[in-house]
Amino acid sequence: MHRFLLGSALVCLCGGAVATSAQLLNTHAGLGAPSAEGGGLSIAYVSSGDLTNNGGASNTLSQAYTGVNNSANELLAILIVGDTITGGNDDITSVTYNGVPATLAAKYTSPPVSAGTRYMYVYTLMNPATGPHDVVITAANAHYLLGVVGEYSGVNTTPVDTTTTNGAAAASLSTNITTVAANEWVIVCAQAGGSIPASGSNTTLRLGTTEFNNPTLLDTNGAVPMGTASININSMDGTASEEEVILVAIAHG
Repeated sequence: MHRFLLGSALVCLCGGAVATSAQLLNTHAGLGAPSAEGGGLSIAYVSSGDLTNNGGASNTLSQAYTGVNNSANELLAILIVGDTITGGNDDITSVTYNGVPATLAAKYTSPPVSAGTRYMYVYTLMNPATGPHDVVITAANAHYLLGVVGEYSGVNTTPVDTTTTNGAAAASLSTNITTVAANEWVIVCAQAGGSIPASGSNTTLRLGTTEFNNPTLLDTNGAVPMGTASININSMDGTASEEEVILVAIAHG
């Protein structure tokens, strides 16, 4: 049993799968990056939502999310955990929001840090529709599908600059990513095999749940220096444990 302090609340993680997820953090206050050099929009976090999971018995996960879309440069990032890497299927066939297809930005396929390590995916969609609409994730085979979404404003209409992945058993996982433009943010999709990754020295936890391998949404809450930056997440109890990440650098509008 692990306990950690998130804000002013004490949270207990007891491990194991649960039928429904308990949302721990869903920050809706947009915090903008520093002003873009030479003009342009600054990126800001807008909202996030938990898509829960499909229970593992079907090949589809469908859950409503209320898009905010209060600017002309809004990005919806859809973070997905799928089947186990060891003996499972890398088989996501479509991801849509309000019937509009999202684009695959990156996926995690190796290394399988444990037998329970699952494929992870980040899909993106520019200017999602406002109001409640369904996010629909479809795979070729029946297995667990778990998801969360994050919404960001001030993003370039060609949103993804670069991506990378990393995974290890560690108390603190550092991953380098190299950006080619100023004022970019990095979105982090993480899984931690039954617990919730904690914020690192330069990451902010946006949405984590107690679901057994639910993806966790973090970001840099500000622009990273152009060039190579090291992005950090920590295990909740400070001891070495399974952690895997996808990093997606997004460009400002």
